[in-house]
Amino acid sequence: TEPIDELSPVEPATMENRTVVQWDKQDVEDLGLFKVDLLGLGMLTQIHRCFDLLRAHEGPDLTIATVPAEDPPTYRMISAADTVGVFQIE
Repeated sequence: TEPIDELSPVEPATMENRTVVQWDKQDVEDLGLFKVDLLGLGMLTQIHRCFDLLRAHEGPDLTIATVPAEDPPTYRMISAADTVGVFQIE
């Protein structure tokens, strides 16, 4: 993996100690970079909680950066339309 600032222009964000990628979401997606659309800070908390639950139940020790991009069982579920209740599956 390469640091994001070697792949895309990055600039300081309004929030202190934060940066943002200068490309829009379509450019990021076209480049094949991992993109997560978060509709609110509450979603970040929920994602973090999911990782905590996985660890607590002896599941994989994942972070946003280590979620596998390719997961055949997940794609089989999506292909079978087994996605009821999954928000924003495209």
